[in-house]
Amino acid sequence: MTQLDIVKAFLEDAEIQEKYGLTPADVAQMTMQSQYKSETQVLVGLIRRMVREVEDQGKSVNVAASLMNNSLENTLR
Repeated sequence: MTQLDIVKAFLEDAEIQEKYGLTPADVAQMTMQSQYKSETQVLVGLIRRMVREVEDQGKSVNVAASLMNNSLENTLR
């Protein structure tokens, strides 16, 4: 499974799509560089970062989740 497949798997959830204004077509056509409106971009960016931290950097899921939480807190300030 590629990093993109993992990101898409998170975003295939119907509730996430509804809340963030994504369609199944948006997710299907997504690349690791796709851009969306600001609140959607924050979510997509955080998921991408978490996947990269685990896949590329070899960090544990807990460490990646902690980094994601810190990013969210900083973004929402």
